[in-house]
Amino acid sequence: MQPNLQSEALATVGKHLTIIEGAEKSAKKNGRPRPQLETVDALDIFKREFPEPQFLIDDLLPNGVTILAGRPKSGKSWLTLQIAISVACGSPLFGEHKTKQGRVTYLALEEPESRTHHRLKRLINPSECDTPFLQNISFVYRIPPLLAGGKEMLDDHLAAHPSQLCVIDTLLAIVQNRSSKDVMRSDYTEVNELRKLAERHNTAILLVAHSRKMGADYHVDTVAGTSGVTAACDAIWSLKKKPEGATLDITGREFEENVIGLRFDTDVPFGWQKTGEGEAVANSEEREEIITLLGDEAPLSPKAIADGLRKNRNTIRRLLQKMYCAGAVVKNSDGRYCLASGV
Repeated sequence: MQPNLQSEALATVGKHLTIIEGAEKSAKKNGRPRPQLETVDALDIFKREFPEPQFLIDDLLPNGVTILAGRPKSGKSWLTLQIAISVACGSPLFGEHKTKQGRVTYLALEEPESRTHHRLKRLINPSECDTPFLQNISFVYRIPPLLAGGKEMLDDHLAAHPSQLCVIDTLLAIVQNRSSKDVMRSDYTEVNELRKLAERHNTAILLVAHSRKMGADYHVDTVAGTSGVTAACDAIWSLKKKPEGATLDITGREFEENVIGLRFDTDVPFGWQKTGEGEAVANSEEREEIITLLGDEAPLSPKAIADGLRKNRNTIRRLLQKMYCAGAVVKNSDGRYCLASGV
């Protein structure tokens, strides 16, 4: 730094220090104490009684903000409408997940009423169930951006019409165009405002979002936007469409991770149907990935397969052993694997 610039910089720092010192002296002179950090004793927290997390749908949808992410045309809106119908009539989701009955506020911001009409006609068979429960669902098709009056309008509506579920389809349709350079802070702020609304009205907000085009090691990282979007959420669902159906990866703050296998039926009953969950579904998905990779690049070592799929090496080794015992793959003398004939 040149001498004159250095002198200017030092002078500027000196001015700031003088201002700070002056403010401290003024505060002491006027008897105003400096603000202090508030602390809470760990033993006090340990001894307190806190309520258990509340779930609208057992082990799936907690109160708070849940993001449902998926690629366009993956069936996200069909799934959210099925959930809304389950809540409105109190029927178990997928026929087995206990659901509390209640009112639903549904922000359908990317479709006209006519599309909602056709979706409801496909999902509901009047001959099998009474339809008055549909009055428990209120649709909203227009709302200002969240930070430009939308938050206040939604707050007032939920106060006047308490809802156990609020669906927002989609996040992109309710946020403002970002002029701020700090996009992550903006993402976090908007989702966090929704989380505050969910807490204030004791409701579950299901927020539909898009997934990135590129995959990721962890399904949470596939949600489009910055990490500020997922940081403010209570749970994250990721819907991934497959040739044979789909998987719904679920992660939450207050419950264990899970994966649910789904199949979209166009017959009766119409819509998403559950095919399984847990390790069996996860293993099935990874088996298909291994078979596809070996079909293209065999023979491969377990390390090469794990690295190619960006999976845990020990997990892939165990799965390859199971596939070997089941006759799906064969192992060469050098330890590399190929697909068995007929696979």
